[in-house]
Amino acid sequence: MTSVLRLFRDIASESYNDEGFASNTSLEQIDVEAIVCNIYRRFEHKAAIDPSLPKLIRKAHCNVLKDWLMHLPGNYSCLDASRPWLIYWILHSLWLLKKLPDAETLSKVVNFLKQCQHKDGGYGGGPMQHSHLGTTYAAVNALSIIGTDEAYDSIDRSTLQKFLWTLRDVDGSFALHNGGEQDIRDNKELIETVLFNQGALQEYIIVCCQSPEGGLIDKPGKPRDIYHTCYTLSGLSVAQHGTGAGESFVIGSSETELNRVHPLHNIAPHMVYNAVHYFIRHPPPVKDDN
Repeated sequence: MTSVLRLFRDIASESYNDEGFASNTSLEQIDVEAIVCNIYRRFEHKAAIDPSLPKLIRKAHCNVLKDWLMHLPGNYSCLDASRPWLIYWILHSLWLLKKLPDAETLSKVVNFLKQCQHKDGGYGGGPMQHSHLGTTYAAVNALSIIGTDEAYDSIDRSTLQKFLWTLRDVDGSFALHNGGEQDIRDNKELIETVLFNQGALQEYIIVCCQSPEGGLIDKPGKPRDIYHTCYTLSGLSVAQHGTGAGESFVIGSSETELNRVHPLHNIAPHMVYNAVHYFIRHPPPVKDDN
């Protein structure tokens, strides 16, 4: 695929038409599109001078993510029950940017996640919190990203397996926690169909969704946050590399290219492979329940 940027007139010609039926949603759509058009107009002038554009402001993103890992802003206190998620979002973002923290920092992360592990299996949203399937997923993903023996060995796989079995229903679905709602996410049609314009998505993310101070946003007019930094970078990676079966397609300079990620699991395939093979070689110790 050829790396050709769309012009402002191309973007403007695709503006939303509410066909005379305005709603709150359509009005918001029109407002966002107006902001996007203004951003593209300014970008086109800059790109005419600097042929390296568009580019990812990688250093700013890495700096703010590493700062968030150690010192969360005060407005994140409402996510006290989501700390493994925050760790996963940050580490995954840094891995995509090819800038994981140093070994000492990663070891501290492992030790913190050990405190989030419940004695009956699984991980809670923080120390002394009940286990939840979502935060367990996030914690295991974060530890797989770290990928050290210390990280793997910190997972109590015996109690984790018991915890997962207590959540499984006879129809194959899983509750998110004991007594919680069921969650089924294995729709075959959704898995087999991943449709998007790779170039347009990359353009939109790089041109419209980067905060100059670091971090990424949902859409123009919204503040940066850790969640959207993670999943916007993940979307950019998938837009660049697809499913991994074909050649990569990167808009902008080579510095914009991210690490490849699995489009469904949102973690690098080799990290899953490494974890599984470590666990095969090192079965969990047999515990005496007496």
